Formats: sequence, C-alpha cells, structure tokens
Amino acid sequence: MAMGRGTRDGGREVWWVAMALLGATPFIAFTTPKGAKVVREWTVRVKNDAQTLRATIVTATVPANFTATSVRVQSADGQTYPAQLISEEGQRKVLWLEPELPANAERIYRLQLTDEPMRPAITLTPEAKWVTVQVDGQPFTRYYFADVPKPFCFPIVGPNGKVLTRGFPVEPKEGESRDHPHHKGFWVAYGDVNGVDFWSERHPIVHRAFEAIESGSVMGGCKPATNGKRATARRFARKSASCAFTPCRSCGWWI
Repeated sequence: MAMGRGTRDGGREVWWVAMALLGATPFIAFTTPKGAKVVREWTVRVKNDAQTLRATIVTATVPANFTATSVRVQSADGQTYPAQLISEEGQRKVLWLEPELPANAERIYRLQLTDEPMRPAITLTPEAKWVTVQVDGQPFTRYYFADVPKPFCFPIVGPNGKVLTRGFPVEPKEGESRDHPHHKGFWVAYGDVNGVDFWSERHPIVHRAFEAIESGSVMGGCKPATNGKRATARRFARKSASCAFTPCRSCGWWI
C-alpha cells in the first residue's frame, strides 16, 4: 500500500492511498482544508477495475491528525454503511463492508468522525476454553482453544439460527455419523509439514496465548499464537494467525 500528499486543489491538500481490495485496485482520495489541524470529515473514491466484488471489506488509511471514537460512512446516494476504526501497524484506519461493488464501477463515500461510543454488532467474549462469538446477541460460533488437539470453530450457526455443523465429536447427537473425529466444525490445519500431520491430529497444535481479541461494528476477531508439536512433545513450529468474523446483512455471515 502506498500513501502520499499530492497537488493542491482550491487551497486544499490532497492525500492519496493506493491499495489492493480483494483483487481490485481502487484509488482512494481524501481531502482536508489547508492548514486544518483536526480532520472531521472527508470523501473517499473507490474504483473497482476487477470483476464484481461481493461482501467486500473496504479500508482507508487516514492522516495522523485523525481523532475520534467512531465513524460514519455514507455513499453519494445516501446509503449508510456499518463502519469501524482500527489500528494496524501504527496507523489508524477506517473499514466498512460493501455488499456489492460491480465491475468497472466507481463509488464515492463520505466519512464523518464522531465521538459517539462504538456499538459493536459482533462481540467476542473470552471464556475458560473458548471464545464465544455473537452477532447482535445471536450465537454465531465458539472458537475452541484449550484442551483440544487443534483450535477450531464450533458450532457454525447461520443468520437464520440454523446450525450448519454436526455435533460429533464435540456434542454428539443421536443418528449422526461418527466418522472422521478430527472434523470439528471449521478449522485450518495441514496434513504434511515435513512429515508432521496436524490435519488428522496425529500431532497437536497447542494454543499459547491471544495476541488480541476484538469486537467491532463491521468485524470482530482474535489473533491466537500457537505451537505445532511433534509426537515427542518438542515444538516443531510456531504460528501466529488471525481469525475474523464478519456479518453481512444481505449476504450471510463470514469467517
């Protein structure tokens, strides 16, 4: 991602950010009055040169004098988008969810800073052996991390309240299949890393700690740090990954 300050336009300083957006290359510009010390409102222009994008997270990096506790995002036609402030690599950013951005389309957004407290739509609550994930108070999933051979999300509950995963082996139910006990909801693992098998749980992935657990109005997530171990219990690999949860009102919930 690149960021810089360009030409002056009517006495205003024009900042620009070029970034990748799920394969697209949008151009984002936001302006501030000349000499202004605090940014409270600006516009962002996004151009999608790729195929039609759905459930797309749009991110804009903002100037250093950005100060607020929350932000509003509105398109030129008056549509309001859930938006969230985040800090990433020492920079403040705004992100919002665009349900659909057609190919070769350009869209203008107005971003307005507010001092209102953020109202998270997706909340993560850490407990002894898992992190509970909810969307507007409705169950989404639990991220299991303690006393398990590898971390996983279970159960997966859809926006309509229907459970999409079988219960076995976490919460077995009568009449369910009992094969593949290593299939527990949703997870990420590899079957052959220099002869070490994390997929079928012949070798464990052990949770060390959470580097972050965050709720948000657009996205919530956690950043677990884990150790992969050989059968001898010696550490084989260390991994730090992110698990993000995003509800989209028009296109489902995403992990």
